[in-house]
Amino acid sequence: MPGVGIPALAGSEMSWESMELARTRIDALGHVLGQYDFIEQLKESEQPIKELLQNAAVIDAITSRISDPTSGKAGDELCQWLYESYQTGDAHLQAVVLRYMPALCGTYFSRMCGDSDEPLAGFEAVLLALYTEESKARGGRPLLIHLPSLSQPSLYHTPKPASRNSVASQVHQHAEQLCAPLEPQTAVKSTKRAAIVGLALDLFWKKISFMPPKAKLEFCQHARRWTTMGCSWASQVDEIAKLALLTAEPVQPPPDGIHAPEVGYAFATGESIAVGQAVLEQPPHHRTVEAGKAVLIDRTSSDAAFSSAPGSVSFNSATSSVEQEEPGVKLPLSLDLLRPIFKVLGHCLMSSMSPPELQEEAAATARALYVRASQDLVPEAIMAARSLVRLDAHAAAEARAIAASSSLSSMSTPNKPRKSDMFLMPS
Repeated sequence: MPGVGIPALAGSEMSWESMELARTRIDALGHVLGQYDFIEQLKESEQPIKELLQNAAVIDAITSRISDPTSGKAGDELCQWLYESYQTGDAHLQAVVLRYMPALCGTYFSRMCGDSDEPLAGFEAVLLALYTEESKARGGRPLLIHLPSLSQPSLYHTPKPASRNSVASQVHQHAEQLCAPLEPQTAVKSTKRAAIVGLALDLFWKKISFMPPKAKLEFCQHARRWTTMGCSWASQVDEIAKLALLTAEPVQPPPDGIHAPEVGYAFATGESIAVGQAVLEQPPHHRTVEAGKAVLIDRTSSDAAFSSAPGSVSFNSATSSVEQEEPGVKLPLSLDLLRPIFKVLGHCLMSSMSPPELQEEAAATARALYVRASQDLVPEAIMAARSLVRLDAHAAAEARAIAASSSLSSMSTPNKPRKSDMFLMPS
């Protein structure tokens, strides 16, 4: 879909210096990829940045070079081009580099966390360039969010008389840290790899309104591959993810004088729950689905009994003959990596500019993340993924209702005879 997804960048005016810099970088790209016909087309274009973001030939050539088995090494010319383009400081060229972050991060993270021990200094140089630039922009300060106190009046309440003590009203401000200060990094260590890759993906999310739908689609595909790689339940994602749509049935209040025993805190909300509610608050691999209801599976029961339960799902590949393990090594997914992924998925599902193919891929990735987070028992990721799954289901139900109502209204409304466009004039 040409032109969709980059309204601000495509419509913004570039200065003469930016145009010349873009053409210089395009000429350097021609030396890296080879003198193809599209290189001359890019240099002669009035909007070279838009062509770099949307030209199918350029995108295919760059992504194929990134995914090549020999890419990412210290002498990789394409990594050098990406590094130098981002170091220019030009916002348009930096957006072009960020457009290819899904492919670069997807290839780099899969190789480094997989079986390959070969160093990828080329990829790491690009990632460190993004990390260093963002670290300088933040100035060593953490990202904070200021939460106002509910005891203070807001714009939607009747204002109270102004207090003479202005300092007292400022004391009630509460600051919460969203991100810790970025520590200077000169190399990509194994303990900081997820944080550095996650920052690159977060920068992609910040410029996501400039990105074409194909870049977002690549992001969802790589995120889904990370989630299911090396997992035996990869072929059962849709079945297990149905548990995210279940809601707890209301518990009948106990008779007078009898207090319902509490079993702890809810798995998702943190509120105390009674025994009747405990079924739906178990992790998905401790539940099974029967007739649309969740049934608690005893954790001490044998794997054979669990796998033989009707409609049951399991994470243990030894208990099911229909499961097919996704090839590769299971990748560690920390919250530093998951946070930008959830942000991008939320945009892809909610944006009115997202094509149906992108929405379907984002929904499939959200379902896979819900299953993976449930297996790893990460409460923050479970709640975020479950919200996305329910959001997609709600949007699909609304779309079906609108389509059904429109079809019924079109069938019930009789077709009015069209008035003739010819008029008889009196003689």
